[in-house]
Amino acid sequence: MKSLDDWGNEVYTGSLSKTLLPGLRIGYLVADQTFVREARALRHPPVNNQRSVALFLARGYFDRFVAKLTAIYKARCDVMHECLERRFLGAAVKPEYGGAIVWLRLPEEADATALREAVEPDGVFFETGGFTFADERNNRNHMRLGYSVIDIPRIREGIDLIARALPAAVR
Repeated sequence: MKSLDDWGNEVYTGSLSKTLLPGLRIGYLVADQTFVREARALRHPPVNNQRSVALFLARGYFDRFVAKLTAIYKARCDVMHECLERRFLGAAVKPEYGGAIVWLRLPEEADATALREAVEPDGVFFETGGFTFADERNNRNHMRLGYSVIDIPRIREGIDLIARALPAAVR
């Protein structure tokens, strides 16, 4: 895209924080040299962090790292779907469109907030639909389940705990 920029108005930005290391807070910028110079004057990460990431990328470690993460996330996603299909027969699993999450729509009479409150003491956490749906009917019975940092045995255990608590969360 930048190669089509005849006027110097295109700016392309991205971040490695989600992929590489969330605490690193480092990104990249492709823009006109004047813009880059002014952006650097405003803020830039420590030079040692920039150098470490540059070496990581230059030596080809990033591609291998992403391939390994992709395999790990796929295995976790597959287990999540397998467990949900086995334990939640009346629920609908919505397809993911990026990110390491699964949306689960429970039966209409289920209360995801009550379900979350029931499993939190056991160390199981999930988001309800309340923060994403404007429609009150939708936010009540939806769950957003993440799997990026949860090992496979814990995914199975968490889904089992949620499934066992579900009957108490049905109105």
